[in-house]
Amino acid sequence: PLLELTGRRADALDAIGDMAVTGETYIPSGLGWGWKTLSPQTPLTGAIAYEVMRKKSATKAIVLMTDGINSLYPAYPDHVRIDQANAANRDAQLTQSNGLVRQTCDNIEKEGIRIYTIAFEVPDDGVTKPMLEYCAKNGGLYFDAGNRAELLAAFREIGQSLAMLRISK
Repeated sequence: PLLELTGRRADALDAIGDMAVTGETYIPSGLGWGWKTLSPQTPLTGAIAYEVMRKKSATKAIVLMTDGINSLYPAYPDHVRIDQANAANRDAQLTQSNGLVRQTCDNIEKEGIRIYTIAFEVPDDGVTKPMLEYCAKNGGLYFDAGNRAELLAAFREIGQSLAMLRISK
């Protein structure tokens, strides 16, 4: 389940500890919920208003980490597994899912939200990593973490970047 914004470190660590790798990857969904978490509008209302953040010269940030390529595409109201057997269908479906990620990143950045991205042990399909790099273009950082040590280093660098951002503003 989604954890709304909280100042309680223990709640955040518990939620992270409860996460498990299962099934499919659909990056637009996680990215969209991350954006909604930082938005003061419904369905989640715990975030500070964008105008207040701008007046304080503060920055909202999303860390988008994935351990896979999009394996689902939107066939609303559901998400359907990408057709691996048919190359034409697969390419069109991947284009749709990956295009939605780029479009969402563009919209998030229009709100002044910085996006950091991490590809964790993501196979090099020639599409996913460039897409994540694209999303981190507006002052964020992109990381290609091939193992646990590189993942921890990526999170450490993101934390330092956010701390420096806070100090400099």
